[in-house]
Formats: sequence, structure tokens, C-alpha cells
Amino acid sequence: MESKLYIVINAKQSLGQSLSKRLAARGNTVVFLGDDEQAGYALAAEEPRVRFRHCQSLSAKEIATEFLWSERCISKVHGIVVMVPFSQSVLLSEEYYQSLLAEIGSPITDAESPLTLTYVVFPEKDSEADNLKSLHLSLCQRSHDVKNADSTLRINHVFVSDSAVYSSEDCGNLAADTSELIHYLTSTTSHCLHSQAFYFGNV
Repeated sequence: MESKLYIVINAKQSLGQSLSKRLAARGNTVVFLGDDEQAGYALAAEEPRVRFRHCQSLSAKEIATEFLWSERCISKVHGIVVMVPFSQSVLLSEEYYQSLLAEIGSPITDAESPLTLTYVVFPEKDSEADNLKSLHLSLCQRSHDVKNADSTLRINHVFVSDSAVYSSEDCGNLAADTSELIHYLTSTTSHCLHSQAFYFGNV
């Protein structure tokens, strides 16, 4: 099984922590970025393949600094996973990831395995469920725009509709399904998947 390096951003929620553990359990290395040192070091102590790095903000400049540290001190980064509460959907904007790419400096990637950026979008309260569906449909429509193709970066979105699972044992099952999809999206067999929007949960 090929080991990959993932950076998981904005993962202080239980879903993000469970997802990090699931990716690491597959033999991958996970760099966990966040501003909660207690949660970050506790996760790293629980799962030795997870490395916590304190990241005060979600600015492109600070994340790029951690990306470059990971490539210099660990190995090539295969995937970036951004946990996006619906209230922070500004992180999905093209302007944000373009600024991130500019700060990273257009990383050199294998043509068969470019860097992948996967957004995991979820509601924090039940009242956001309908808006989440609308956002999912709009991104599905965007996926038909061939101009979005980029040879250096593959961007996909995973929508999780059920906000009730984040504080329950079901969170582990949801994280398992999501991590399997993320792992597949960084594989060489998924090179044609770009700008796709996947949906988990109640339709």
C-alpha cells in the first residue's frame, strides 16, 4: 500500500479529527494544522502518524508556509484536505485557492499524480441543510465547465449533510467513508476526476 502525505486544515471539529485518524490508519502521514494545541497534540499522541503543526489562521500565506515545511521535512505532499463548515464557505472561492497556489509557488507534480485539494463541506446546524444542497448543486454545474481543468491541481468537493453525527459514534463511520474517497481521489486511477462534487448523507 502506497503511503501518502496529507495536510488536513481547519480540523478542530470531531469530524476533522476522525478523518485525520482514518487517513493515518491506512499508513499515510497526516500533518494536522490548527490553532487548538491541546486537541492537536492529543491527536498526535493517539495516532503516531499524525503530526500537529500550530497554525494560527487559515490565510493562504500561513498554510503555504506549513506546506513548504512538510515538503522540506517529511516528503512530497499528495493531498490537501480543507474542512469547511458551511459558515466558512468563502474558503471555497476560486480566489482563495488561487492565492494558496500563488503562495505555494506552483508545486512540481507528477503528471499522473498532481496535487489534490479536497474540500469537505458540512453544516454546523440542521437549518443549513437546504443551503448545503443548493451549494452542492451549484458546484455540480460548475464541474461541467472544462475551463476549470488545471494540470497542477485537482480540486474536488465532498459534502456531508448530516450535522447530527459530529458528536456521536456515527462520526467514525462517516469519517471512514470520507477518508476512503479522499484516498481514492489522490490515486493515479482517479486522474480524470476534477471539479467533482460528492454528497454523503440524507438527500
